[in-house]
Amino acid sequence: HKLQFLALHKNDLSGAIPTTIKHLTGLTDLDLSDNNLTGDIVTEIGKLNLVYLFLGQNSFNKGNVPTFLSGMTNLTELSLKGANLHGTIPDSMGDLSSLYLLDLDKNKLTGTIPDSLGNLDNLIVLMLNRNKLTGTVPETLGNLPALGVLLVDGNTGITGNLDFMCAASGGNGTYFALAADCGGDAPTIDCSSACCTLCCGDPDEKCNDMGWTANYDPIWELSYERYRFEFDMERMRQRKP
Repeated sequence: HKLQFLALHKNDLSGAIPTTIKHLTGLTDLDLSDNNLTGDIVTEIGKLNLVYLFLGQNSFNKGNVPTFLSGMTNLTELSLKGANLHGTIPDSMGDLSSLYLLDLDKNKLTGTIPDSLGNLDNLIVLMLNRNKLTGTVPETLGNLPALGVLLVDGNTGITGNLDFMCAASGGNGTYFALAADCGGDAPTIDCSSACCTLCCGDPDEKCNDMGWTANYDPIWELSYERYRFEFDMERMRQRKP
């Protein structure tokens, strides 16, 4: 039998991801998050037929969103939280049509949010918070049918009005978490209290970004499947559609 699940998260691993990882041809689930890994995010990962890829919270070299991701069309969950990513979010991310979790939180991404993310009809969770993104949130996101969590706070360059997210057809017009910098004395974006669940910048709101972390506890007896997201300010757990 070939190795299918490799979960080494929350250890003290150091050094670079070995390029020999490409030989794990049966691998579907790879979690190397929350370690001290360095070097580049190796392109050999793109040779694997993964559905689950978590690489966040490491000490990788400064780099762009890996181009090889555009070919990993079977991915359902992708987390690159705190992975030292710079540059823009590529339009090709909109080709990952199976995604229901995309976490790019806590990087230094610039530019605008691409309209192509509105092609991700299965997306439930989109975390773009704590970057350096600019412009307006594309209206294409308002029509995503499953979207329940959208975090864009911590991007002081994002402007405009987010109320369209609740007026559109996506997510039935309601969200468990819709967070933006719409509070405080100098909000950078408009969003009514009837729409945004968290207006960061408001001293009465606790935008605990560190709490928005995808679940690390899969059920091994069920082939590494996780059946729900339990959304709160400490942890999210996946709910399979």
